[in-house]
Amino acid sequence: MRKNRFLTLFKFAPDDGSGGGLFSAADLGGDSSPTQTQTEPAAAQPPQQSTAQPEQTQAQTERLTPEKSPQSSDWKSSLPEELRDNPSLSKFKDVNSLAQSYVSTKALVGQNTVKLPSETSSPEDWNKFYTTLGRPDSPEGYEIKRNEQIPEEYRNSPDVEAFKKTFHELGLSAKQVNGIMSKYDEQLVASMANIDKQRAESVKQTVQKLRNDWGNDFENNIALADMAFNQLDTDGELETSGV
Repeated sequence: MRKNRFLTLFKFAPDDGSGGGLFSAADLGGDSSPTQTQTEPAAAQPPQQSTAQPEQTQAQTERLTPEKSPQSSDWKSSLPEELRDNPSLSKFKDVNSLAQSYVSTKALVGQNTVKLPSETSSPEDWNKFYTTLGRPDSPEGYEIKRNEQIPEEYRNSPDVEAFKKTFHELGLSAKQVNGIMSKYDEQLVASMANIDKQRAESVKQTVQKLRNDWGNDFENNIALADMAFNQLDTDGELETSGV
């Protein structure tokens, strides 16, 4: 009964704000440390920067917004009807492209331009084109400069005149013909030099063989051969031909 009265007194003791009734927790043999009932304050967070963009004024918006190009259906509306429906203007999307084309065309004024004929062009159109490029009026108009190392009989051969006719039919200019003939002469000179070298080597080998075959009679036999050759070639044609 004593214990129950004690608990009754402790239960109904007035609370004066000290955390207990008539007896403290120490008097009752309990822990004197007060119970933690509040949490520690959270660490202060840095202020967040606002992601909202500042509003632009109407003037700023107009400066930043590119000017719209006129629509293809609008830019020709101010033109006269005969110009507005011209097919040559259909490829231009706006005034800017038309102005660029005009400037480019203006830059060509005064330059020597020529229109390239097509497969369906007439012979007159092709002849005009060739003449503009430098083709003479006739095959005789080609003045071909030949290599001086070529013998004259080759430089003025009938083959050259036949070449001139072919060159004219192909529409070649005088500059092109001289370029072709210059390369041809280079190859001809080289070929002639090679032939002379081979001929000299052949004569050398033949003479050596005759010396071996005739022995001491070589000089006499050569003299007899020269006499016979001179009697046959009285006008010098055989010597000129290279025999």
